Amino acid sequence: MKSTMRIKRNLPPIQREPTRSQKVKSVQGTAPQHLEVREAKPPIPLPLKKRPKPEAAIAASVQKKKDEKAARKAEVMRLFNAGMDLPQIAETTGFKLKTVYDYTRDARGAKKYGERNRYDAEIIRLYNEGLTYDQIADAVGLKRTHVGTILYRLRQSGKIERRISEWNVKRH
Repeated sequence: MKSTMRIKRNLPPIQREPTRSQKVKSVQGTAPQHLEVREAKPPIPLPLKKRPKPEAAIAASVQKKKDEKAARKAEVMRLFNAGMDLPQIAETTGFKLKTVYDYTRDARGAKKYGERNRYDAEIIRLYNEGLTYDQIADAVGLKRTHVGTILYRLRQSGKIERRISEWNVKRH
């Protein structure tokens, strides 16, 4: 143990980082000798903003994108009308299957996003005739709860009004 102590005593002193208080003192005025004073670097200039495109160029780029989409849709419709299945069209064209479904929606006779329910007109007619939810559900082929949901949505949109007999129903 004595030999290791002698070795440690002969080592030069350890250089330590300045403490926080020493750094604060250096900022306030006189800097300690072990801290070097640096000059502030000039700020880096920011890149200039790009000028906005003129309206005609924007309109042209929008029209170009619309034309490209119409060409893609025409290609999908050509393959669909030739009798190919939707997954085959997606594989052939490289489009996602959802894109092919969207492009062929009208041709397949599927309902569009804007159309809500194909039963609306029939349910409105039966409801206005005075049928109950159960009778409407049996006539249309839906569950009673689904009919109730559709009627609620129709009431909220203002297409039908609540019947007076529904106001007089006692709740248990």
